[in-house]
Amino acid sequence: MEFCYHILTILGLFTLSVIFIALNIKPNTKRGNTKCIEIPEPSGALPIIGHLHLLGGQEPMAKILGAIADKYGSFFSLKMGIHRMLVVSSGEMVKEFLATHDKNFATRASIAVGKHLFYNNAIFALAPYGQYWRDVRKMATLELLSSHRLEKLKHVRFSEVESLIKNLHLLCTNNKVVTISELFDHMTFNISLRIIVGKRFSAATYGEEKSEACRFRSAIKEALYLSGVFVLSDAFPHLEWMDHRGHVSSMKRTAKELDSVLEIWLAEHLQKRLEQKSDGESDFMDVMLSSFPEDVEISGYARDVVVKATALILLLTGAGSTSTTLTWAISLLINHPSVLKAAQEELDMHVGKDKWVEESDIKNLKYLHAIVKETLRLYPPGPLTGIREAIEDCTVSGYFVPKGTRLLVNIWKLQRDPRVWSNPSEFQPERFMTTHADIEVRGQNFEYIPFSSGRRSCPAITYGMQVVHLALARVLQGFDITTMASVKVDMLEGPGIALPKVNPLDIAYPKRIEIPEPAGALPFIGHLHLLRSQIPAAQSLGAIADKFGSFFSLKIGFHRFIVVSSWEMAKEFLATNDRTFATRASIAAGKYMGYNNAVLALAPYGQYWRNVRKIATLELLSSHRLEKLKHVRFSEVESLIKDSHLLCTNNKVVTISKLFEHMTFNISLRMIAGKRFSATTYGEKRSEACRFQSAIKDALYLAGVFVLSDAIPYLEWIDYQGHIGFMKRTAKELDSVLEIWLNEHLQKQLEQKSDGESDFMDVMLSSLAEDAEISGHTRDTIVKANALILILTGAGSTATTLTWALSLLLNHPSVLKAAQEELDMHVGKDKWVEESDIQNLKYLQAIVKETLRLYPPGPLTGVREAMEDCTVGGYFIPKGTRLLINIWKLQRDPRVWSNPSEFQPERFLTTHADIGVRGQNFEYIPFSSGRRSCPGITFGLQVVHLALARLLQGFDITPMAGVKVDMREGPGIALPKVDPLDVILKPRLSMEYY
Repeated sequence: MEFCYHILTILGLFTLSVIFIALNIKPNTKRGNTKCIEIPEPSGALPIIGHLHLLGGQEPMAKILGAIADKYGSFFSLKMGIHRMLVVSSGEMVKEFLATHDKNFATRASIAVGKHLFYNNAIFALAPYGQYWRDVRKMATLELLSSHRLEKLKHVRFSEVESLIKNLHLLCTNNKVVTISELFDHMTFNISLRIIVGKRFSAATYGEEKSEACRFRSAIKEALYLSGVFVLSDAFPHLEWMDHRGHVSSMKRTAKELDSVLEIWLAEHLQKRLEQKSDGESDFMDVMLSSFPEDVEISGYARDVVVKATALILLLTGAGSTSTTLTWAISLLINHPSVLKAAQEELDMHVGKDKWVEESDIKNLKYLHAIVKETLRLYPPGPLTGIREAIEDCTVSGYFVPKGTRLLVNIWKLQRDPRVWSNPSEFQPERFMTTHADIEVRGQNFEYIPFSSGRRSCPAITYGMQVVHLALARVLQGFDITTMASVKVDMLEGPGIALPKVNPLDIAYPKRIEIPEPAGALPFIGHLHLLRSQIPAAQSLGAIADKFGSFFSLKIGFHRFIVVSSWEMAKEFLATNDRTFATRASIAAGKYMGYNNAVLALAPYGQYWRNVRKIATLELLSSHRLEKLKHVRFSEVESLIKDSHLLCTNNKVVTISKLFEHMTFNISLRMIAGKRFSATTYGEKRSEACRFQSAIKDALYLAGVFVLSDAIPYLEWIDYQGHIGFMKRTAKELDSVLEIWLNEHLQKQLEQKSDGESDFMDVMLSSLAEDAEISGHTRDTIVKANALILILTGAGSTATTLTWALSLLLNHPSVLKAAQEELDMHVGKDKWVEESDIQNLKYLQAIVKETLRLYPPGPLTGVREAMEDCTVGGYFIPKGTRLLINIWKLQRDPRVWSNPSEFQPERFLTTHADIGVRGQNFEYIPFSSGRRSCPGITFGLQVVHLALARLLQGFDITPMAGVKVDMREGPGIALPKVDPLDVILKPRLSMEYY
């Protein structure tokens, strides 16, 4: 609304009006002796004009009245010239007026816009309460807005939404700016036109200056604006002859323009009836003309006036408010990218990307519903209700309200009431899924009435919501959206009854941003030459990141690799786009050493991978199974302590890293294959144990080497550096031992022997039929392959972590001492630490976390591959692109970790105390994250915590000759220590405990 703020002009009229007012205004008198409460009224009312001067300004009227409410409360009275106006913005008082006293306030005040612009109040939105209003509203509701009629006309909505999507796609090429608010206008206008008058205008016609479409649409916009302006005669009816600021003239001109077009359409419909032509589908004008005889007069209005007036108001409100809501919704989403992303993820989950969202899908899109509700809360289609008027004297909540008093409900302010809505000015769709999940849009909850409530509420709620939901869902499903230069959308509201956005909404569809790429790529091999180094690949890639940033692309032969070492981009890949990157690239190690990718860790994403991972998780790595098998961990940790004590006599050097390998190997073997090897057997050169453990070490090394065919597949026949030959020999050695173990298990099954405890091989054999073949792999291959990968990762990475942890402690004796003091305090020296004590050893847990930060078990994730084209962080990534997350580099990010290369366990007790190891905090993902993360986290940590705790409790440990431990990392996937860890051990408990 644009109320007059040129008060001096109005004051100049005092002389002319004061006599008239004195003669014509009678004071309201209260009936009887009932004492009524005085309605609060802002101070500063001036003679004659009352509070008009308070309403000046460029802001929307709802905001101005909201500011008055902040000062005087949510229910107050204003003197507007000769009229008394009540303004309400609390749910309690709104309920009183729009429910308890709804009938008494069901009529409209007579105002200039209804008289001059809308056929002398013939439009039902401004018609006085009575038979005419009831008849026309009933017809509009039944013949246009009923569920049955909307279902019959849904093809209109669908085709116009499809046109919107096609136009968007056409305009978004070459990163062109798209004024999407205009496209929304066009779409909603055409939907309304088609169902009301059977018309449709193309985008080209819509833009032609003198076309019927352009003239009518321009006049509609002008009418929406004029509906919200202040007209002097609305405050001073006797001054109607004065057209202050020319608004009345504008209304008359606009009315003439609208009527000239409506008259053409009416004539076309009449001619069609005369010729008895029918295109098979009646529009609303047809229905209206069929319902009224030609010479009928209803409440003083001719039939043709009723038809044109009703068509006009339905076009005006149906198109304008729906388009405005869509514009605000997209604006809010662009300014809240996390909400936009969550909405798109919901669409991807419930609908997918292989079909368009349909109206039948909308019921499942709970977050989309919440977004629309929250948009309507912040930007209701009508921020102020139309002006109602008391039909007779009444008392509302103890306040006497005389006949003729006008009523405005400030919906904009009501829906930002801090008593009802936490952070009321914030866009938080989640509130409609939690605290306000039971609140609906239909005016039954009086704290939320975006379409008003009671008799004069909007009859087109279902229609509007159908259009908004479908159009918004398809735009979000079909496009990634941003603003030009990615600046925030300006959220300024303009004048008018529908709270329009001041500036059009211009958006851009993200240009395919080029992923940074190091210079120096050579023909054919790309960046391969940059990676030739004796240092681990994670460190080589980390050095490139220091120069080119934490997100870059490498050309490795025929393949494009993306390397990520920032937590933000890691989250994009491993959370937002996790499913797209859930498969593994096919590499030589998987083909030659992993039973042609039958091992769980290298299997492509699909049913086979899901089935095998499920068996491994439930039958070996679940909490229940690990609890059942804890005696295995305990006995092997006890053996570690006994072996350590046996070797430490006479100040003898102990190669503790080998003892760790022996312990973790035996734990894995016992759980997976029911095997155990003694230290003696373990050291016999041709023993089964030694052969298998040696082959495991070779496999861990070979899994991290570069093979030419991984970069240039058709050169597979060239075994550059002999790695493929080495892989084949290692695979043969591993398989020969696994075959023996498999046969032992099969024989045991055949003889129906049982030692009372099933290992993982037993479970796998029981789960798969003898002749089973899954994804081309036989049962025996599946059993051997997955026993292998679980032994390889379970034993190797756990032993490596223990070796690094002890190495770090030896180089930081104060930390080692503090850990032992914690053990002495919480456990003591008269019993061994148990798993149940670990929860109290916060410093020990921090030591393990810090070890995993500096030396993650997998410094690089396994190579993932995009299963389809996608856009990540604005970068277009084609199907087949390979992905590496450099966890080693990511966990040394100086933005996250102070002194990132320093061993400081205390950080996990202070600044980073809330960070866990399970991949939920993307700045710390030692076991990766998402679908392809390590399933053995709990198992690994149980072994590391217990073994490290007992070793620190049981021995004083020093490096050999008192020198610092050499911390050089070797090649391979598990970042092993180059040199074995030799230590001097000295018992620190009573001898009886060893």
